[in-house]
Amino acid sequence: MENKGFKRLSVFVECSTESTPTVETVKNYIRILSQFGYNELYLGLTEGYKIEGEPYFNYMRGGYTIEQLQEMDACAKEYGIELIANIQVLGHLPFLKKYAVYTDMFDTNEVLLVDDERVYALVEKMIATMAKGLSSRRLHIGMDECEYIGQGRYKNLHSEDEDGGELILRHLNRVNEIAKKYGYTLEIWGDMLSENKKSRLPAEEIKARIPEDIETIYWYYGPISEEDISVKINDFLKTATKVGYAGAGFKYCGFGPNNYLAEHTLFPQMSACKKIGIDHFMITLWSDHGGLCSIYSILPALYVAAEFARGEITDMSQTNKERFKEIVGISYDEMYSLDLLNNPFQRPLDDFNSRSYWLLFDDVLTGNKHLMLTESTAERYAEIEKYYASIDGGDFAPIFRMAQKLAKIFTTTSFIGRDIRTAYKAKDKKELQEIIDNKLIPLKKDLEEFADIYRVYWDHDNMAFGVDALLTGLGAVNMRYSYTIARLREYIASDRKVEELEAELLPVGEARATEDTFHETRYSYLLSCCNII
Repeated sequence: MENKGFKRLSVFVECSTESTPTVETVKNYIRILSQFGYNELYLGLTEGYKIEGEPYFNYMRGGYTIEQLQEMDACAKEYGIELIANIQVLGHLPFLKKYAVYTDMFDTNEVLLVDDERVYALVEKMIATMAKGLSSRRLHIGMDECEYIGQGRYKNLHSEDEDGGELILRHLNRVNEIAKKYGYTLEIWGDMLSENKKSRLPAEEIKARIPEDIETIYWYYGPISEEDISVKINDFLKTATKVGYAGAGFKYCGFGPNNYLAEHTLFPQMSACKKIGIDHFMITLWSDHGGLCSIYSILPALYVAAEFARGEITDMSQTNKERFKEIVGISYDEMYSLDLLNNPFQRPLDDFNSRSYWLLFDDVLTGNKHLMLTESTAERYAEIEKYYASIDGGDFAPIFRMAQKLAKIFTTTSFIGRDIRTAYKAKDKKELQEIIDNKLIPLKKDLEEFADIYRVYWDHDNMAFGVDALLTGLGAVNMRYSYTIARLREYIASDRKVEELEAELLPVGEARATEDTFHETRYSYLLSCCNII
């Protein structure tokens, strides 16, 4: 389908942070996106691919082979999609540092060592691999969020405090020289050039030193008005000449998406870009902290964004839902309903929310997130469970069975910590025994069943590597349930105090924390106030 709004309308799918979509998933996504009206798909590889002669690069993390990249590229050509790689040639590479062969090539825990010839030899292997796998001669090389560049091993080796912006530009120009050998035009994220407060370089100098054919992509993922994002973009244009823009599809908020938030943030950003003259708009689908949410779950937001980009709609009420079902094979409203995992009461969210994550991992004895919840939360999730059970799902059935089981679990986890604490304070041993028999023991079974259901979903979307990270967290939750049962039984039998329940439970300390805005997707922060070893 012709896109009349932007010359380049792109979707970025992360393929490296604990979840790598299978080749078949990517090919199906290509088919869907082409009919939505997108003309580019970025594979967010970071280091999610195999390099000949580098066995520890992407070791046991499920990356693509050259042959798999070629297979996806052939499919993309068939559907009129340009398949573009996004790799990292500077930061976001902590997985490499833990192997001795790469350790000395790092400045900080995540950032490679600028000016080190071993680094540039590795970078050339990265680029050469992409040149064999994909036919596009656009290459996105990342270089974002390297705030401490030059402050680690680089500083120790050179005994000087070199400007971060200077290091970024020097590295960019060196990598560009390598890329040109393979016919590439490069793209980078723009944050290190626009927001690195440690750099003393003026915007005019940065602009002059970025090679003129390199596209610098300004990104902003939070809610913002058209007026405010316009100011930010125009300010960034002082730093770079060739500029693209990236917004977000929110699928990194636990097990469920936030289609509503994505739609209401992308529309004003697109409007601003059109008026300013930005002809490349990208929607990123990041997979922070495990990629637990299916890339299919955010399709409603991608669909309406494409309609808006073409000027076919001005707000969500005008969405052609029938066409969505023709393309995807499931109704728009059913896929959109996966938002209920994070937003059970269907409120107009204006901030990030990962309720579908912290309702599962918040500790049963020491957790305090239930203090934020609406009194009817458990009952609402019971209704949602029944609704998901009524959805067949077709090819997407594993996603809905996962969501259905999770909703059932939330009917118990929402207030089990509160109920245990209330009964304990009242010294109601009969009630505590009821909680053990009717909530904790069934919850352990539900959790084990959820792990099996989730594995089926994972195999539907992704390569096997990465699901182990979630199972580790679920195992920890299950052990805490077992521990809680044992401690409560001891109290019932002998009045032995449960120290965790004797301690005062404080409200969530984060500013502005509510059930609709609290965002936490690290189970180590939810399972314990101590460090998880």
